[in-house]
Amino acid sequence: MEPGNIAGRAEALAKLRDDSEWLLVVGGGITGACVVRDAVLRGVKVCLVEKNDFAYGTSSRSSKLIHGGIRYLEQAQFGLVMEATRERAILSRIAGHLVRPLSFIYPIYRGARRSMFEISLGLTLYDILSLGRSYRFHRMPGKAAVAELEPRLKMQRLVGAGFYFDATTDDALLTVAMIQDAVRHGAVCLNQMSYHGADSANGRVVSARLRDEETGTDLSLKVNGIVHAAGPFTDEVMRNFDEDSGSQVRPTKGAHLVFSRDRFPLEHAVVLNSVVDGRVNFAIPWGPGTLFGTTDTDYNADKSSVQTTREDVRYLLGTVQTYFPELALTEDDICSTYAGLRPLVHQPGKSAYRTSREHEIFSRPDGVVTICGGKYTTCRSMAKEALDEVLDLTEKWRKEPTTRCRTSRVSLLDADGLAGPSEVFALQKRLVSEYELSPDQAEHFLRAYGNRAVAVVEAFKGTDGAMTPLVEGLPYVWGDVDAAVREGFARTTSDVLRRRTRVFFLAADQGKEISGDVSKRIGELLGRDSDWVGRDQGHYLDDVARSRAWMDEP
Repeated sequence: MEPGNIAGRAEALAKLRDDSEWLLVVGGGITGACVVRDAVLRGVKVCLVEKNDFAYGTSSRSSKLIHGGIRYLEQAQFGLVMEATRERAILSRIAGHLVRPLSFIYPIYRGARRSMFEISLGLTLYDILSLGRSYRFHRMPGKAAVAELEPRLKMQRLVGAGFYFDATTDDALLTVAMIQDAVRHGAVCLNQMSYHGADSANGRVVSARLRDEETGTDLSLKVNGIVHAAGPFTDEVMRNFDEDSGSQVRPTKGAHLVFSRDRFPLEHAVVLNSVVDGRVNFAIPWGPGTLFGTTDTDYNADKSSVQTTREDVRYLLGTVQTYFPELALTEDDICSTYAGLRPLVHQPGKSAYRTSREHEIFSRPDGVVTICGGKYTTCRSMAKEALDEVLDLTEKWRKEPTTRCRTSRVSLLDADGLAGPSEVFALQKRLVSEYELSPDQAEHFLRAYGNRAVAVVEAFKGTDGAMTPLVEGLPYVWGDVDAAVREGFARTTSDVLRRRTRVFFLAADQGKEISGDVSKRIGELLGRDSDWVGRDQGHYLDDVARSRAWMDEP
């Protein structure tokens, strides 16, 4: 049975009511997704729960990069760079349809803090620390070459640039793909399932309290270990055990602006220093759009409703306007905004920007392990460490044998045969030439369905209305709605338009016009009544309103 399909949720709930013990993973972001996949591949009976949608929080609100973190060289975090470049190579191999090479231009201007020589030295070190795992070695084009590479970039006082490769991904789809793969190997994964603490007896954790958010039904789950992977909500989860638990997480906000590709066309990602404070900003090609971000500021408000402010917009837009002056971009050109929280580990005395992206693991002798901090790029290795820790702690009372970690070698099932860029590009080219898809559509189908893309296109073409665009000019089709619900765990319109597709970010109206029809179709698939459909559309329209709230600020 396909993961995430409609009958699958009922079957999963039935499994949780049996008399066996589970390893419970709390949190459906990328770290939790990697933990549950690692566990099931080791032969562990494992369940993952997420209160909202998978990738609802930080894991769908990143800069969409899988990268070594060139700026960490400046902070002498060489170990983190080596780990990240290693993990970049692994993710490119095991999830090649979703982790793709991306070229970066680092323009250097006369009078800048770093000279051509210094940038070249840094990129050489970056290549060395990659241990031969870079897509290509860097080069240092001069001004004329940079003008050909990115002609809209500011040329005044330009000396040249560093040119290097990292990788890009669809953060939400990669999270969902990890969970889909775990389910295909036998894990139980449920979104809309909240965690309300656990109970220990005789020195070990024995049960966890869960609630089905869709029905309000409470469930007690027998467990032999728990991994908390709750991101920014780590402190709240840890307080389920100890009300006096101190704060371990320093949430910092990263806001992004989204433009249409027509208004902000890019061939390469561009690394820029903010004109406000010198922080690194990225302009990133993103399918039919372009991203620009990010901010890095401490956040102390409601973690469940983080959003972009006018101050964030002004901070980012000022740098865009300075380095791409001929585009004459204004606030009116912004399609959408989004913001997320980085769950950084507390480091007293350091600014948000300087706080390390290293992760930390906290363990209890009763078999409860909490992981926080880290980077999206190092999700797999972080998961391995957390799982190793909980398996070591619980070995004396667990009954099942386990094997060694295999996640660096075993590809996602949808990525079989797509281990390198050449295989990925060949399939994308086939989708364009044989099935008459636009390049954007081919990229979307490949990203969303991997090696099943051809079969999915053929199925959609044979289904009435399935290849009809959701929004004219964007690559997403009505068949994607059904697939998201049947295979991709989507339960709401926001799940479909914000995390399984990019309609929320790239449509001129952010999907408001089609939201009612999408809610109705999801309601039909899930057997919901008209009241549910109305509420679901209302929740989506609220999401859109929150993303635009900055427009009403002074």
